[in-house]
Amino acid sequence: MTVRAAAHADDEAPHTLVVERDVLAGMLLDPDDGIPRARALLGPEAFHLDRHALVFKALCALADRGEVADLLTLTAQLERTGDLGAAGGHVALAHILEGATTAANLAQHAALVLEAYARRRLRRLALHVQARVADPTTDAKEVVACVSRECAAVRVVLARSEAARHVR
Repeated sequence: MTVRAAAHADDEAPHTLVVERDVLAGMLLDPDDGIPRARALLGPEAFHLDRHALVFKALCALADRGEVADLLTLTAQLERTGDLGAAGGHVALAHILEGATTAANLAQHAALVLEAYARRRLRRLALHVQARVADPTTDAKEVVACVSRECAAVRVVLARSEAARHVR
C-alpha cells in the first residue's frame, strides 16, 4: 500500500471525533472524577487523533502530579512537554470545551471511543492480512497466528467497551 493510499485509508477509518472531544471535555469539566474514570476505561491509543491522545496524556500527567486540570494548566503541561503545537495549539484546546456542559456521560462516551478503536484495529488487520496473503513468500500459518493474536486483543478492547457502557 502506498503512503497516499495508507493516509486515505486512515481518513476512512472508523472514528468518533466529537465523542473523543466529549471525553476530554468531561476530564476537564470534572477532573477529580473525570480523569480517573477516563483513565480506567481508556488509554491514549484509543483516540483516533494524535492530538486527542496528547491531551489525554497531558491531563493524566497533571492528575499524577496532583495538579488541578484546567485549560491553563493543560496548556502549560503541553508546553512543558513540547506538545502544544501537535495538540492543535490554544484554539484546539479551547475547542474541546465548546458545547460541553457535563461529564455525566463520560463512561458511555468512552465506550463509543473504544468501539471505534476496535473497528480501526480490525480494519488495519484486514489490510495487513490482505497484503500478507498477496505475498507468495508469506507463510500462511504466520498470518493465521497474527490474526489470532490481534483478534484476541480486539476482544479485550470490546470487553472494555461493554464494561464502560455499564459504568454509572
